[in-house]
Amino acid sequence: MKRRQLRIILFLAPTILQMQCSTFKPSNFGGRLRKQSGYNQKKVEYVPAVIFRTGTTYAYKNFSFADQYSYTPEQYSDADNLQSVSLAIYELIPAYSVMDFSASYAWRALSFGTGVNNVGNSSFFTRRAGGYPEPGIIPTDPVNLYFTLQVKLLYFAVVFRV
Repeated sequence: MKRRQLRIILFLAPTILQMQCSTFKPSNFGGRLRKQSGYNQKKVEYVPAVIFRTGTTYAYKNFSFADQYSYTPEQYSDADNLQSVSLAIYELIPAYSVMDFSASYAWRALSFGTGVNNVGNSSFFTRRAGGYPEPGIIPTDPVNLYFTLQVKLLYFAVVFRV
């Protein structure tokens, strides 16, 4: 019986993160009275409720092709969970999604690869800067292309990425 050369691998990786600040009772710690937190039941900053990733890898003989989709919903950038403020450092970070593709070919001890990140050229940001260079958003890279060359030497691998 002849073995099939085509392999298809699917993955689904949802992550659920329900993180909130909790209340603590006032206490006398080190001679100072600690008060209750004003952040009770607020969501933790920079922690989205869900992170969803899915993708497929197709492999045929020495070739492989892969795609990955990633979705991250809106998240807060401060402990007060502010929706909109005149300051550039505190505001809701909007939801975003990204699609990536890659391909590779292996031949003996060599492997050649290429890929495209942010295929749809989505414009989004994941962090806010509070200081240098200025307060505001830190945008992600636009669509970009990369190439790799891997050389396997005995039990070690040397990878060059451009």
